[in-house]
Amino acid sequence: MIKKYSTFIKEAYNDKYKASYKPVKLFMNGKSILFTEEKAEKKELAIRRILKEIYGSFSGNEILTHKGREVRAELLTKAQKNIAILWEMIRIANEIDNGRATFSTPDSMIDWIETNKLKLFEPGGKWFERIYRILEGASDKGQSQEEIANTFFSKFATQILKTDISIDKPSSHKVDIAGIDGTFNYKGNTYTIQTKTLSSINKEGEFYKVYISGYFTEIKTHYLVLISDVNKNLGNLIFKGKDIKTQLDENGVNYYLIPDKNFVYKED
Repeated sequence: MIKKYSTFIKEAYNDKYKASYKPVKLFMNGKSILFTEEKAEKKELAIRRILKEIYGSFSGNEILTHKGREVRAELLTKAQKNIAILWEMIRIANEIDNGRATFSTPDSMIDWIETNKLKLFEPGGKWFERIYRILEGASDKGQSQEEIANTFFSKFATQILKTDISIDKPSSHKVDIAGIDGTFNYKGNTYTIQTKTLSSINKEGEFYKVYISGYFTEIKTHYLVLISDVNKNLGNLIFKGKDIKTQLDENGVNYYLIPDKNFVYKED
């Protein structure tokens, strides 16, 4: 059932899709490790360098064969930002040291990744399959969420705009990793969509405070589509993608701060 909606926003704005590095906070044996934007960038660049050392240069759409194992290049590129593999690395480090391992700083974790790079990222490596399975699961779930989001957005267009739209997948891997999950044409203009999995949402004054599952990226698409995952009661929502800020709460967890004027549509 449609709860409410605002006027469909027709104006376009200048789109720039540039990689951004957001703070990440992890916990290990009662201690927290805060990757600031600087350290998050250092970690991502380190993993990118490791992958290039192992696989050479590759594009995001290739199927690579290394040591007799086929590997999806798109998954490798997502390893740079994936948070779940960082948690898996913490579990691995604890297993090695009988639960006593502690990364005291982001740099110590980055150094550990560098030391164990072949075990983590090369086929045949001791923990490669564990890391790769996590990347596969995240990718498959992401694709499923995008399909749900596209159906939801198309329904909105049909019911509210009284028009049918066709949402296209990213035209290239570079577009995909830049944060564009879909594009569509409306009245001669091309619009972009980014999909995120919604964990919680609260209205605070003139803003919505939104927590998501997954990596926080800078929103620079025309529309942000939030699809509920665990808590289905939250519903699915559409917001304009303009002026959305990524904030860090008192516990070091990221959330989006979205102006309430950006609200477009909600459906349970």
